[in-house]
Amino acid sequence: MYAELEVEDVPIEFQDAYPAVPVFTDIHSAAGQRITATACEDGFLKLTIVDEDKDEILKSWTRNFDGPLTCVSILKPSLFKDALYPAFRAEKITLPKRKTEETLSMVDGYSMGASRIFKDIRTTGLECDENLSSSELCDCVTCICAADLNFNGRLAILLGTFSQELLAYTQLEESGSWELTWQKNFPAPILSIKYADLTGDGVKEIVVITSQDVQILQHDLETVKDTALRRLNLLADLVQS
Repeated sequence: MYAELEVEDVPIEFQDAYPAVPVFTDIHSAAGQRITATACEDGFLKLTIVDEDKDEILKSWTRNFDGPLTCVSILKPSLFKDALYPAFRAEKITLPKRKTEETLSMVDGYSMGASRIFKDIRTTGLECDENLSSSELCDCVTCICAADLNFNGRLAILLGTFSQELLAYTQLEESGSWELTWQKNFPAPILSIKYADLTGDGVKEIVVITSQDVQILQHDLETVKDTALRRLNLLADLVQS
């Protein structure tokens, strides 16, 4: 059931009118704060941080682009259990620092140029951004998905495009910049991407929805098995020691 809300019941970040029709909104709520990103069809982008207890806006940023924005996604930190930290350390994997206030980034889908990633949006808002290389060559970006594809606690960014390309980006540990690491062509424009466990075996698949069909990309199961066994053995050794 849907019902029209009275003006005073609308979340505070949506009470002021937008200059154009909003086409996509993403929301992240944690530690008493709500972060809302909204993209509009005229290229207007708004980012707002709200104190959920006091119901007041703490910070707000806006930015205008020359063409329509198609989507926006706040990159939630990848979640993994504390029990895996010793195994990660033993494998010499550099882990994101665990803080009480998590560092968040955000990606936008731009129809007339390169899509961007905005870094540390809690602090810098929309001021610190980086182009995602080659995204401007693949027509309009239609969807965004972030997932830990390498099982190392770090997110990769997946962009789906109207030109039928799936682009995958990973972050370089040394510089912190993002690079295109692989791409795949599909027989039709990509409409949506999801990362979900479809078979119930504990390993997620990339679900790519196109205008013609749905395609499933699976991890190499031998690699998954070897990774799981290696980390279980490392944990067992650490417990015994």
